[in-house]
Amino acid sequence: MTMGRRPGLLRIAMVAMLLALGACAPTVIGLGPTLQPAALDSDHIVARDGAVLPLTVWRSPQAPRAVILALHGYIDYSNGFALPASAWVTQGIQTYTLTTPATVTSKVGGYDLD
Repeated sequence: MTMGRRPGLLRIAMVAMLLALGACAPTVIGLGPTLQPAALDSDHIVARDGAVLPLTVWRSPQAPRAVILALHGYIDYSNGFALPASAWVTQGIQTYTLTTPATVTSKVGGYDLD
């Protein structure tokens, strides 16, 4: 192989790498339409797009000294916070956990998540 051919191979390799990187670009889904104002109820939250998100609350018997909004990961659920929330309640700390749309059957922003 001669020295003159190597720059051509390098260009081909760089173009191939750029094309491969383009395949890694994320698909961005914008916010769905606003159907209503968001609302908070005692056992759920209604999002602006109409999704109903279950809410678990460990209520402090007295006026709460603090409030924790505990968010869980994709494959977890609200009861993962039951043990610490039970301890926090005794310290006057009220805990709210929200079950996200990816872990419940719902439609969000017009997209079916099942």
